[in-house]
Amino acid sequence: MKVELDFKRQKCLVTKEPNDKNIPYTGWVKQDKADTNSRLYYYIKQILNAEGYGLIKKRMWKDGHLVDVERQYLVTRNKPGKNFCIYDHLYAVRDAREEYNKEGRVELHIEMDDAFEWMK
Repeated sequence: MKVELDFKRQKCLVTKEPNDKNIPYTGWVKQDKADTNSRLYYYIKQILNAEGYGLIKKRMWKDGHLVDVERQYLVTRNKPGKNFCIYDHLYAVRDAREEYNKEGRVELHIEMDDAFEWMK
């Protein structure tokens, strides 16, 4: 899996490499009606944290966002002036994990702190 962050365009492009396997739909997700993209976010987090980004995976509603209790996203650990989050802005019309499996790529949205204004 290859993860590219484009802060100017506010996009996170996740691309499947030739030897990558599909991301499965886990059984506990079906039972708990949890976010189907949980494992996709986990792999993205592992790759970006290896590059030094310090991301954590959280449920959106716990941060006060008005979404359902299932939706998850990746967010930085309060680094002063360099906070950003990655989420699927099209979650209502698609499953990002499914698109990654079928198309071999998926584009997620990056929302940035005001300190990133110079990059826009």
